[in-house]
Amino acid sequence: MCGLTGFYLNSVHNLNTNILDKMSSSIEHRGPDYHRTYTMGRIGLAHQRLSILDLSFQGNQPMLSADGKYAIVFNGEIYNFSILRSELKNQGVAFKSRTDTEVILEGYRLWGIEILERLNGMFAVALVDLSNEHLLLARDRFGVKPLYYSLTSSGLVFGSEIKAILLSGIVEKDVNYAAVSEYLHYSGALGDKTFFDKIYRLGPGTALCYNGRNLTSFQFANAIPNEQTEENLQYAASNILDLLDSSVKGQLVADVPVGILLSGGVDSSAIAALASRHTTQRLQTFSADFAFAKDQSELRRAREVAHYIGSEHYELQVKPDNLETILEKLVHMHDQPFGDPANIPIYLICRELQGSPKVVLQGDGGDELFAGYARYTRLARKWLYSTIGAAALPLHHLIPKQSTAFRALRTFHAMCTAPEELRMALIMSQEVYGENPIAMLSSDLRNTIQKHDPFSQYRKMHHRFSHLDPVQAMLYTDVSTILPDIYFEKVDRASMANSIEVRVPMMDNSLAQYALSLPSRIKLSGGKKKILLKKAFNNILPHNVLYGKKHGFSVPISRWLKEPLADYLREVLFDPSVRQSNIFDYDELNRRIEQHISGTADHGKSLYKMLNFAIWWQKYFS
Repeated sequence: MCGLTGFYLNSVHNLNTNILDKMSSSIEHRGPDYHRTYTMGRIGLAHQRLSILDLSFQGNQPMLSADGKYAIVFNGEIYNFSILRSELKNQGVAFKSRTDTEVILEGYRLWGIEILERLNGMFAVALVDLSNEHLLLARDRFGVKPLYYSLTSSGLVFGSEIKAILLSGIVEKDVNYAAVSEYLHYSGALGDKTFFDKIYRLGPGTALCYNGRNLTSFQFANAIPNEQTEENLQYAASNILDLLDSSVKGQLVADVPVGILLSGGVDSSAIAALASRHTTQRLQTFSADFAFAKDQSELRRAREVAHYIGSEHYELQVKPDNLETILEKLVHMHDQPFGDPANIPIYLICRELQGSPKVVLQGDGGDELFAGYARYTRLARKWLYSTIGAAALPLHHLIPKQSTAFRALRTFHAMCTAPEELRMALIMSQEVYGENPIAMLSSDLRNTIQKHDPFSQYRKMHHRFSHLDPVQAMLYTDVSTILPDIYFEKVDRASMANSIEVRVPMMDNSLAQYALSLPSRIKLSGGKKKILLKKAFNNILPHNVLYGKKHGFSVPISRWLKEPLADYLREVLFDPSVRQSNIFDYDELNRRIEQHISGTADHGKSLYKMLNFAIWWQKYFS
């Protein structure tokens, strides 16, 4: 795992190696073990290395091919690199290192862009054909690893994080208000958008080619399978077990210790159980005891799993001290407002690890592959929610706004009265029923944001998947949208801030493609979530781990905004530099803060998004 950045300038006279060093240094946290830059002609590449495979200097980047005609900077891990390496050796390639980086490089030299679709792993990569100055950028098919770029009149600049691009000095800092509109609904920007108007996120399974004149893109891999697979539950469960076992085995490969983040849930428990089969030394598992979530603790279950598989288990005591500093740190790491507070516990647990181990496996992606969220069961019972909603919505004014029942009205509205093309968008929107998420913004900003459709990405997903049943359509939409754009970004920034590599075995190419190809009824049989994955592990994990009641984990952001963050909330939102920027409607903002602190309404999610937005605005535009 590493950080990469670089540029392709229109004129060699503009090339400044000092700027390239600054760009790279800004993402040192992604790879503090080694730093190097490389320039040739109009192209500059820089790399920050977190040494995982082949810890020798031979694994350092930027790396040149054996014939000196190609160069690479690469962030990620390729889990089938040994198979590809053998194929390349059979074709006469003599390797200097034992890295997956060199496999990509030599594969590109021999096979061209075909190498991209053959890679099984998480990656962001820049490849340069030095003979004709052609640059290729690519990102893995599920979007686990980030890659950003900007094309200006001065040239193309790219990086693992936006901060590196901004330090190039050739990209203006203009706000993308379409991204702001989506953020207010989903906690982040979707698709290729970022909060900076001229900076884009490269899409999953997408490659860009640039030759100094033309920028072209193409899709080299698609996360969603073309056809569905009809199989019975027992046979499918057996296949899932075999595929996940193979994935876990491959993702344990490293020249540094690899641990497991064990939450006690089905996904991480399954990964830990399989990992214990493939380690020569005793497997290390790590669980967190969050001081702010005692009533939701899964420590007992995680402890039981660790004992059952015989792992060397560690329980980390995590306290959210200095929350103000943590929030500002995370805004800096994301380079954008990020409204999902779940990045806080990930950041805290990775900080507690202190780089030992350097690599951890965890269960991200399991809910989207195997129908683990409540929204899937609700969609499977749409008729029921539509019936209840038809009765409840006309009476919404009688329901207390701080109650769980009132929060459920948003779901009833999505199921019952919303247009079908907006159903998935409104299910995922975090706002309270009947309240406009832009209401706390100034009238000028509201007018600007209202020009942009916050549901555009979901309209595209509806058009793409409307022929499927509602559950399968939601699963495919989540894998295409919220998983790469919000969830993987959350994990990447919070972990890499602490120089920790997180691997996600659920997103192995073969496993994910097979799981996605299965019909929704086999994953949500009888309305039971994750029934397929649980069936696969019936004889491997204890029954109560698989089928016991799951404690939903959530960060108590609503409580924190009353205490201890109430003063900080006002301090940031009412800061003179923010007020002068004409961002907020302070009458409405005051009203909601007072309602929230008094307990007459819960505005925690929307106020938290306003807080993050203000922190970001102060950093970049005040």
